[in-house]
Amino acid sequence: MSRKVVTDVYHFMGGGIIPATVVSNGPWKKTITGAAPPTCALSGGSAVLALTSASQVQNVCMDFGDALCYDVDDLVAARFWVHTPVAIGDDVTARFGFAGARNDEPDAIAQSLFFGLDGDANLIVESDGSAAANEVAATATGQVLGTSVKLCEFDFKSGTFMQAPPAVSLGGKHQIIASVQDVNGSKRRVASGVRLNMSDYAGSLQLYAQIQKTSATDVGSLGIKRIEVERYE
Repeated sequence: MSRKVVTDVYHFMGGGIIPATVVSNGPWKKTITGAAPPTCALSGGSAVLALTSASQVQNVCMDFGDALCYDVDDLVAARFWVHTPVAIGDDVTARFGFAGARNDEPDAIAQSLFFGLDGDANLIVESDGSAAANEVAATATGQVLGTSVKLCEFDFKSGTFMQAPPAVSLGGKHQIIASVQDVNGSKRRVASGVRLNMSDYAGSLQLYAQIQKTSATDVGSLGIKRIEVERYE
């Protein structure tokens, strides 16, 4: 019997802020570093993570407070509608996708699957399972992110990792496909030259979005318009 697929949808309509602790009516919490504080608030139908021009280390993150709800083996697809209301400065990085236990430094997160930006508008993908051999460093997608909302997708269902017999070919978390909406509105596979592979991890993940900078006056913001997660129930 086939397994039922359900879709979790996260909208960010209205006004207000993301709370600093998880509350009963929603999964999200924010974490902020910086004395001239960056912000994490609902604005224009998006959750907007924004840095200020203060010359200091700043970090603003939105996640599930380390409640790892999504079993990696149950994931079918994840879609993120995102934009950058304020362009990313040279010393600014941003990441969004799935993560294990949170860390201020995304590269220090033991398990992750991210889209991101490193000092400009060029989108990258990267992933990290539990084994160093499966780590994929930041890889160019050939797509850019700006003020217009763009769809970025991770597909856990359609990919196949081919192996010579007698080994069997593998799908799911063994061969995750990343796609991004292009300038014509069409969804295009990106970073096909690398293997996004979380096969060595059998645990769970949380949704995660973060923007940060070093001690510089650079600014930037990351807007999350909508997130959909398809999973087996």
